[in-house]
Amino acid sequence: MKNIEHIFCSYREDLIGRVLNEQPAEATVLVSPTQMAGKTARRRFQPHWQWSATLWLEREEFKERCFPATRPLLREEKRTLAFYASLSKEMKEQFKIRNYFHSIELAHHFFSFWEECQEAMLAEPLNFDRLQAAGLEVQDWQRELYQNLLALKEAYRRFIEKNDFQDRLFCRHPERIDLTDLARYDRFVFINLPDCTRLEKQIFSKLAEADKAVVLYYQSERTGYQAPETAEKPLSFRDVHEAAVERLYYYECRSDFSMMATASQLVSRCPECIIVEDRPSFNPYYRFFSLNKLGLRLLQPFPQTTIYRFLARLLDILNSVKPDQTDPHRLLAPLPILLDALMDADFCRSICPSDCPDPRRFSDQAVRAVYDLLEQDYRYIDLHGDFFSLQDHSVARSRPFLQPLLFLLQHTLGLQDMQSLIEWIDAEDGVRIRGIINEDEKNHSDILDVFYSSLADFYTLGTLEFLADWQEVFTPDHGSERTAVSRGWLRLLLEYLKPKRIHFSTGAPVEPPVQVLSLTDTRNQTYDRVIVLNLAEGVLPSAPVTPFLFNEHQRRVLGLTTYEQVRMREKKAFAGLIFTTPEVHLLARKNTEKNVEVSSFVEELALHFHNREMHITPVDEAWHRRVYAILLPEQAMKAAPPSTVLHSSFFTLPVDRRQDFPDRTIDLSFYDYFTCSKQPFLYCIRHLLHIEPRAKEFDDDFSLPFIGKITHAVMNLIWRFYLEEPFAIASPDEWTELADTYLERAFHHWMQKKPENRYKIPQNHSLIYFNEIYRPILISGIRSFFNFLDTRLHLPMNQTKIFPEGEFSSSTEKEGVTLTTWQEEDGEWRIKIKGRADLRLETSDPPRRYIFDYKTGNINREQLLFYELLYYLLLHPELEDQVASYGYHLADQTAKEFIQLYQRRGAPVSRRQVRLEFIARLQAHLSDILTKGFMVGSTTPSQPDWHPVIRTDLYQKTMP
Repeated sequence: MKNIEHIFCSYREDLIGRVLNEQPAEATVLVSPTQMAGKTARRRFQPHWQWSATLWLEREEFKERCFPATRPLLREEKRTLAFYASLSKEMKEQFKIRNYFHSIELAHHFFSFWEECQEAMLAEPLNFDRLQAAGLEVQDWQRELYQNLLALKEAYRRFIEKNDFQDRLFCRHPERIDLTDLARYDRFVFINLPDCTRLEKQIFSKLAEADKAVVLYYQSERTGYQAPETAEKPLSFRDVHEAAVERLYYYECRSDFSMMATASQLVSRCPECIIVEDRPSFNPYYRFFSLNKLGLRLLQPFPQTTIYRFLARLLDILNSVKPDQTDPHRLLAPLPILLDALMDADFCRSICPSDCPDPRRFSDQAVRAVYDLLEQDYRYIDLHGDFFSLQDHSVARSRPFLQPLLFLLQHTLGLQDMQSLIEWIDAEDGVRIRGIINEDEKNHSDILDVFYSSLADFYTLGTLEFLADWQEVFTPDHGSERTAVSRGWLRLLLEYLKPKRIHFSTGAPVEPPVQVLSLTDTRNQTYDRVIVLNLAEGVLPSAPVTPFLFNEHQRRVLGLTTYEQVRMREKKAFAGLIFTTPEVHLLARKNTEKNVEVSSFVEELALHFHNREMHITPVDEAWHRRVYAILLPEQAMKAAPPSTVLHSSFFTLPVDRRQDFPDRTIDLSFYDYFTCSKQPFLYCIRHLLHIEPRAKEFDDDFSLPFIGKITHAVMNLIWRFYLEEPFAIASPDEWTELADTYLERAFHHWMQKKPENRYKIPQNHSLIYFNEIYRPILISGIRSFFNFLDTRLHLPMNQTKIFPEGEFSSSTEKEGVTLTTWQEEDGEWRIKIKGRADLRLETSDPPRRYIFDYKTGNINREQLLFYELLYYLLLHPELEDQVASYGYHLADQTAKEFIQLYQRRGAPVSRRQVRLEFIARLQAHLSDILTKGFMVGSTTPSQPDWHPVIRTDLYQKTMP
């Protein structure tokens, strides 16, 4: 038996060079911690190779050689599927697992926990007395869960043995170490492996017992031959005395933006540097890395690719599909979900018809078309396309954009088995993979190789004999059962692709590129100059996570990995990078307001360099304009003045008197007036440019505006039914009796008889809430309104003329009435008002005119004044004593008369005075707009209340 050598190298030494110089190549196995470290070592070894028997392995490859399998090993998705298939009915109920996808999280914890126990060589079953002897309490749920995990493990072992498979959970035990495959090698050299586990140390001992030379190299603050325990001691930067670092620069940034701007400046000065970021592809600024200037040799997670995002979008849509509650054979897809998909440029490009010359224009038009539908309260579209038979212009405009998506969804619903899924890929009516990927992925990654090789492996899942009933695997977890199987296959494919990685790299440009690497990839590497990004606490070191089953104290006693060990592993990797590089630039983030603190590694490093040269530079937020100048078109940069204090004219749209107001006439409906008085800026955008603001979110339940529309529609139907029926049939003597006769019929007609409403009424729990709770409230409110006509106003029903909103239209409502005129420099200007009240009632004996505005929200007193002027007082001021207007809140069953709403400190005011003040105020306001332009209104002088305008159609209509 030979002794195991532990050799410690300082940070100043060339670790790989020393290994190659000291260790003979013949009959030697060299084990590296990572793939990139192994490639670097092999590249340096190759010029000196003399046809010796030298084997280079990565850490995991070496362990597989030590535990050869006698039967096929289950891996990845096959492993998880076998785990699900091994679950008994009792265990499924215990862990609340209804289908395969519910078991994925449990399987992840199951395999990672037992593999960790395996590496720590914990005895089974676990002796909990060991924890109690250490003064640690063990909860009952921990004991129960551990016993369940033991039972699951035994059931899984029996299941895979029955089906002639094997799993590394049952292979990697000390007694099963088999060195036959490595017997012809005499020397085993392990190059700077971090945190060797007890199982790995057992392998080292077995090699030594087999009379093999075992040498472990470490890069450390200590040098020479040391005891094995030295490698596990905590690292303190103050103990580092030999290091290659000569120049250390520290930049303290407040945000990602300033950090990346500083990095860009450093790259321009140091063209051959290395950029190091712990997890670069997980940060948003990774998208701004230039493929022409940066050498991106990264493993990008497959979920960040266009293929995965496209398939995930499809799955989101299928998950949202539900049967129509009035016709279960009809499947409905929510429009907000389709809108989200169409707003994804990559997804929309993929469904764009091949004959469309401009995919970006198609995407923009598709989004606008769906927005138009949503703003008209449409919430669903059926997958069969009956939606397009509606007589609605907005529906017809949306057809060219929604129909290709519906065709794709219809074919996706045909995924009923593995064969149909494989045929669906790249089919003419399926998913064309090469049309999904973007140019960067096509030119700079191996995404197609990874996808199609993964698809070939995925296809083998269909051959698993222990999963003959895929319907049981995809038991519906929610939504329609008709979509369960297709959703299941699509989700299974996504789960299979999720752990994959693509190699994202650039070709060799003329100038040497700046390499972007993760911290793990720098292990055992040496560089001349590095820029380390994103040094913030919670990033490096990473934030602690709640461990599975056992807490940190219990894990420490049991010998399982703790957060402190993870943190020390990251610290040693960080030290291995910093102390081996002559020139280092550290870019840290600190923002107290956002609770972002500088990495504790950097703070300790600053203390270590207290007596040495360390350049510290605080970075201000001063790069925005320079960066935006690159990202934005030149005319956009010229549009905004450089001053941080902007003049009010910058927030004002100029008035074109001839184009905006032909014939010097300003036409206002009440809602035009309301917007113009509060926000002239938005009035110009909405009512003159005809650009409606786009909502960020759309309710999937009965919103208050939608309830208001239902209420008005039901009221109009009551009047219509009453007025259209023959007098002999429709002869109620009281208003309340009229409501009793037609109210339920009107509600039923609106909810069931109008074909467009099946696409507007929410198909979820809110429909039950509306029918059971809110509908009775509305019915009671409508009855109370008719009772108000009987008991409060005492209107004789058979002697009252009825003018409902939806039945009659006069020239006054259409053409409007002149409110006032005044003189400007270019001539006489006129304000005309127009609109339509909810209800008007007129009696001749006594002569009275009533105006009603029924609400489910707030009552606006100016709206009543507006309608009094429009219908009566402007043309016939002598009728002032005969006019009465009311706002009636149906939910609260309360009526507010116009004069009550205008009371000042409890005292009534003159109707004529209110009218004159209103006209004078409006005239002055509009005159000010003609002079100064459409200004941004504000609630307070310091905080302007205006909408952010970011839409392309607005940009196209307002830019010269």
